[in-house]
Amino acid sequence: MRPANRLFKIDQTPCPMEEAPLDAPTTEQPKNKGSFGKVLIWNFGLMLGFMILTGLSGNQDSLILDLVFMILQVILNLVLGLILLLRKQTHSGLGCLLSAFLVFIVGYGMCAGKAAILGG
Repeated sequence: MRPANRLFKIDQTPCPMEEAPLDAPTTEQPKNKGSFGKVLIWNFGLMLGFMILTGLSGNQDSLILDLVFMILQVILNLVLGLILLLRKQTHSGLGCLLSAFLVFIVGYGMCAGKAAILGG
């Protein structure tokens, strides 16, 4: 004879569908995936801010200062990205590595454009 309540199977264990409804809020905290974008934004902001500040001087020496700062920022991002990847912080590590690549590409283009404007 089957039980009248259909929530239970024949062996009187609750059905899996009734244990955790699909629309129930999860208690599990999501992993911090926002650090990837934060790393990129901070690196671009730092690079652009520095290039704007040195560009206000309008002399040829600011181009050398931009190149030195860009190279230091790329090296720092590469080292920090590798360290974060080894520590299993993949989102931040990948953000640093991608920032190193993008800062190099965009920074080189900005330095080349600045050299053309300044006549160097």
